[in-house]
Amino acid sequence: MKPSLTPTPNWTAIDAIEQAQSLCDQQQWSEVTRLCQQTIASLEPATATTYRLMGWALQAQGHLDEAEIFYAKAIAIQPDLPETTPASAASTPRNATGR
Repeated sequence: MKPSLTPTPNWTAIDAIEQAQSLCDQQQWSEVTRLCQQTIASLEPATATTYRLMGWALQAQGHLDEAEIFYAKAIAIQPDLPETTPASAASTPRNATGR
């Protein structure tokens, strides 16, 4: 059974980020994009990690200009967050936790 990608009222930002990281590990980029969009819209304020994951997904799908926008948003929230540039995201393998 495929897990629901729609955040429920009981979801937290951590739940959404963990789900998105799991989908990144599976290279399910369109689902990562959709989940991050829902998370950004429903969880305020959006987290730097959510923006970074969105950047990863967009970059993996060839949308570099859009990815850079989300990397910039992540850096604005958390300047020391790793893997928030196209070069660093492309060159860094991610483990099961997406780090």
